[in-house]
Amino acid sequence: MLLHLSIKDFALIENLELEFTNSTNAFIGESGSGKSLIFDALSVILGKKCNILNIRAGAKKYQIEAIFSIPNFPEITKWLVSKSIPLEGNTLSLKKELHTDGRSKAQINSAIVPPNYLKEVGQILVEIFRQNEQSILQEREKQLEILDSFANLELEKQELKKIFHSYRNLKNQLQQIEFNEIEKQRKREMYEYQIQEIERANLSPEEETNLLQEEKILSQSEKIAENLSLALNFLEGEERDLLSTLIKANSSLEKISNLRNEFSEISQEIMNTYYNLKEIISSLHEELEEIDFSYERLGKVQKRLDEIYKMKKKYSRSIPEILHYKTSLQKELENLEKGDLYLFNLQEELEHKRLELTKKATELSFKRRKAIAEFETLLQKELEDLGMRDSRIQIILRWEASPDGDVIDSGKKYFISENGLDNVEFYFSANHGEKPRPLRKIASGGEISRIMLAVKKILGSRDMGRILIFDEIDAGVSGETALKVAAKLKNIAQNHQVILITHQQAIAAICESQFLVTKKQEGGRTITQVEKISEKEKVEILAKMISGENITKGALEHAKELLKKVAG
Repeated sequence: MLLHLSIKDFALIENLELEFTNSTNAFIGESGSGKSLIFDALSVILGKKCNILNIRAGAKKYQIEAIFSIPNFPEITKWLVSKSIPLEGNTLSLKKELHTDGRSKAQINSAIVPPNYLKEVGQILVEIFRQNEQSILQEREKQLEILDSFANLELEKQELKKIFHSYRNLKNQLQQIEFNEIEKQRKREMYEYQIQEIERANLSPEEETNLLQEEKILSQSEKIAENLSLALNFLEGEERDLLSTLIKANSSLEKISNLRNEFSEISQEIMNTYYNLKEIISSLHEELEEIDFSYERLGKVQKRLDEIYKMKKKYSRSIPEILHYKTSLQKELENLEKGDLYLFNLQEELEHKRLELTKKATELSFKRRKAIAEFETLLQKELEDLGMRDSRIQIILRWEASPDGDVIDSGKKYFISENGLDNVEFYFSANHGEKPRPLRKIASGGEISRIMLAVKKILGSRDMGRILIFDEIDAGVSGETALKVAAKLKNIAQNHQVILITHQQAIAAICESQFLVTKKQEGGRTITQVEKISEKEKVEILAKMISGENITKGALEHAKELLKKVAG
C-alpha cells in the first residue's frame, strides 16, 4: 500500500505531505482545484515522463517521494534483488526530482537508478485509470491475465511456462548445432582426406633413416666397390698373397717350435692372424657382391625420400608426429560421428517436448474457452449495475497461424509463447446495436475505469495486491448507479488499496480517508492545498457536495444517511 506521498514545488503544489489508509482514499474538491495535480505527481513517481514546465514558478526543481509498504509484494523483493537495489525492511521508497536545467534524479531506497526503473516498479505496484490515458486493461497480455485469474489457471500456466522454456532451450541448442553442421561437414571431409593421405603414404618411424642410409650407399657404390677391390687385391693378389705368406712363415716356425716354447707361441699367433685375415677377406668379398650398382633403385629411394619430405613439410611434423596426428584425426572423426548421434537424440527429445508442449497448451486453451462464457455473463451483469446497461462485452480467443509455428494442429502451424497458444482480446460496445470492437481502440477512460472495477469485483480475493488509482471513475454516473459504483469500490477495497478522485457524495462517503483539495491566493500566487477531512467534518463536506456552499437541512440529513449506510 501507499503509506506516504511528499510533493514539493510541483505545479501549483508548494509543499504537500499526505498519509494514506490501507482501504479507500478519496480526493474531493471543486473542478480546477488541483486534484489531478496529485495524480500527476503520482504518475511521475511511478515512471511517467514529465518536463520542466511542471516545476513551480520560482523554484529550482520539483521533488516527489512516495513510500510504500511491501510485505504483500514478493515480486517487488525479487525485482529489487535482480537490480541489486538494497532492501530496507518492509517499506519501499521512490524519489524523483527534476531541475530547471533538465537534470533529473531517480532513487529507489538508497540507490540512484535509471528513470525507467521507476516505471518498472510502478507497473508491479499500481494500476492507474485516468481519463485519456492508456490503461493496462487495454493491453492484451493483461486481458489474458484477467481471464486466467478468473479461471484459476495459475498452476497450469506455470507448468506450461516450465515446459515452454525447456522446449525453447532445446530448440536453441538444436539450431546452434544445425548452424554448425556446415563447419562440421567441412571438418569431416578434411579429416577423412588427411587420414587417407597419411595412410596412403604408408609411413613408418624407421623408414626415413634406413632410406637415407641406403641412398648414401647407392650414391657411393662405385667408389665403395673400387676400394673394396683394391683392398682384396692387396690382401690376396698374386704379388701380395698374405695368406700364403703367413702359411709359409708358420711352416718355418713349426720346424723349431720344439726347441723353445716361445717359437710355438709365435706360430700359434701367426695362425690366429691367418684365420682372422681369411674372415676379413671373406667379408670383403661378400660386401663387394652385395653392392647394387642399380641407378633404378637409387631413383626409387630418392623418390620415396621426396614423398616423405613433402609429407613432413605439409604437416610441419616429423614422421612419428604425423602418425600421432593421424590417430588424433581418427578420434576427432569419431567425436563428429558421436555428434551426429547426439544431434539425432536431441531432435527426438525436442519432438517429444514439442508434443508435450502442444498437449499442455491445448488443454490450457480448452479451459480458457470454457471459462469465457461464464466470465462474460458475470462481467455483463456487473456493467449493468454500473450504469452501462446498453454496453456489451465479448472475449475473443484466437490462435495465431505462423509458418514458423511450433504447434501443429490439423496440419496447420501455430505460434506459441510461454502463455500458450491463445491471443485474448476484449471486445466492447457502449451502445445497443453497435458491433463490438477492440476495447483498447474505442473505450473511454471512464468506461475503462468502470470495466476494471467490474473485473476487480468479480475476481475478488483471487486478485490481491496492486494499488488501484481511479481518476473520476464516477464520470457520467449519478443516482442509483453512483451508489452501486460506491458499493463495488468498497468491496474491492477488501483486497486492494483504492485511491480516487470523485465528485459523487455516495462514492466519497464509502471512503475511509477523504482529502479536500482547494486553491488559495497567498503572496500574490495561487497554491493548491490538501487537508485531510476529520470524522466530524465528513458530514458537512458531503452535504456541500450535495447542495453546494449553502448547506440545507435535507443535504445534512442525506449526508448522515450515506455515512450511516457505509457504517452499516
